[in-house]
Amino acid sequence: MPITPSFSWSETAKFLRLEVKLTHTSCSVEAADVMCTDWFVKVNCPPMLLQLDLHGQLDSSKVSLTKTSNSIKFKVPKTISGLWGNLVSKDDKSDVEQRRKASIAQWEAANQMHREEAKETKRKDADFVFHRHWDLEKDQRKTIEHVKAEEKRIVEEDLYEWVETEADSKKSSDESRSELNNSTEGNNSDADTSVEIVSAEEGELPQTGSEGTTNASNDHGTSKDGQVPRLEEITDDVQHQESAAAVSQAEQKSSGDIWTESDFASAEVSKVKRDRLRAAAQPKNELPAPRSHGKVDISFTPKPTNMPAREALEDDLENDPQKDSTPDVASLDDVVWLKERGSHFFKLQDYAAAVNAYSAAIELQPKALEHTLNRSACYIQLANFARAIADAADVIERLSKAKLLDEQGTANMAIALSRRGVSYWRLGMLSEGQADLEKAVALQPGNSMLAQDLASMQDGLKDAEWVSLKAQADRKFKEGNPEEAVDLYKEAMNSDPGVLSVHSNIAAAYLQLKQYDLAEESCTRCLTILDPRADGGETKLALRPLVRRGNARVWLGNFEDAKDDLTRALKIDPTNEKLKVDLSLLEGGKSAPHPLQEMAVQAALQGSQ
Repeated sequence: MPITPSFSWSETAKFLRLEVKLTHTSCSVEAADVMCTDWFVKVNCPPMLLQLDLHGQLDSSKVSLTKTSNSIKFKVPKTISGLWGNLVSKDDKSDVEQRRKASIAQWEAANQMHREEAKETKRKDADFVFHRHWDLEKDQRKTIEHVKAEEKRIVEEDLYEWVETEADSKKSSDESRSELNNSTEGNNSDADTSVEIVSAEEGELPQTGSEGTTNASNDHGTSKDGQVPRLEEITDDVQHQESAAAVSQAEQKSSGDIWTESDFASAEVSKVKRDRLRAAAQPKNELPAPRSHGKVDISFTPKPTNMPAREALEDDLENDPQKDSTPDVASLDDVVWLKERGSHFFKLQDYAAAVNAYSAAIELQPKALEHTLNRSACYIQLANFARAIADAADVIERLSKAKLLDEQGTANMAIALSRRGVSYWRLGMLSEGQADLEKAVALQPGNSMLAQDLASMQDGLKDAEWVSLKAQADRKFKEGNPEEAVDLYKEAMNSDPGVLSVHSNIAAAYLQLKQYDLAEESCTRCLTILDPRADGGETKLALRPLVRRGNARVWLGNFEDAKDDLTRALKIDPTNEKLKVDLSLLEGGKSAPHPLQEMAVQAALQGSQ
């Protein structure tokens, strides 16, 4: 049952100002659904809902919306200048309804147009970005190709220059070697001749001796005309012989011996060959031996299966950062530890993890009421009102068996009644929710929050349009007029789409009209309201929707799914003999049993709440 929030408004001749206050603890202003049309204003922030049919027409295209921490403010220009006097229209109800529908349709069409424009703009932006990126890639590709071509040109020029240099060096080296070899061959015939050089100071000249000596002396001791050579000529001849000997030694060195600087200085070779020989004479650097391979062993600490109840608190790691964050398996038996985890996750708004922690605590300590109460609060936050009702009802039943409640027991009973009442209220079961809240207020008359919740519920009963619509629909259904009942149920759903009984009853009307596909859809929606995460769960409130959906599936020929629905229903009510008979008729069958079909019609006729 939605709560009508408080609001205030003011007007001038040209503008209307409206402020809606969303003070409920579970309201999120940022997530609120706001609709402002020319004739209608709607603010939906569960569990609060405000719908206003305006007295005059506004220009909704120029609305100014401001959201604060707990309120939403509107500033909208009027279409026609003037003071209204009243905010809400007092015209005929049918006229107001038609005006509202037309205004909503116009608003939705405008929003659809804006969405299409935004989609088209996004597409164009994406195309622009794509083509721009493509152009940049092409430019980068061209730059890379140019750089590669330039590098190739430079390398080729360096290579050609090196080839020419090597060719010239080789040619020069060959010419030098040829000249040296020719000089050596011309003097090889005089290699055994001994020359005696007498210093000019002593004034001695070579003397003729024996025939052999004289013949030998005639080669170097005399000139071609028989004259005695001068001292300078003899010195040049000796130096020439020494040069030839150095060249011969150089040729021997080139075969593999190590050259010295004196060898390079004495050998008359070209500079290119000298540099080449010097480079060849340098010792080669030996590469180090490759490293031997090794083996590194890595071990990991085993961790139990992940579950929310095993997570560690931040405080556990403050004193010892090296401590393993996973608790020992033995610590899972500590109920206090599980309760602390549940409270921790609830504060972090991780309600599913909190449910797991409290469920584990309940398994270890099933008689403790506080774990069940805390889990019911988590279910309310998860919008799983059926399970919240089941947990609260379990606590109420156990406390009711006590002869006398102490102070803590009274407080727990009030909490359980209030949570079950709120869950009933959210499912549209107003009479049950009001009864529970009245009992809770009677147990704790000084609790202002309970009194406020009860007052909000009572105000909601007065303002809820769906209540009267549902009552009219139920009356039409019992009178045997399911067509009108369906229309009234649809109007009630438009007023508040979260009422469980409306979806359940319209399914019964669809069954009577033989519209089995719509009946199946309504039952599925009903089970989703009960438990959005698990298709209705296994609570008592799911019994009637499961039976009705099973009946619809029988008529549609979907026997396997129908058997599953009836099986789930029998688990909820294991003592129901009719369900046992119906399920036995479906076991192993490929067609719908005739008695079960008759039961489907009877259930549809008798199923109105």
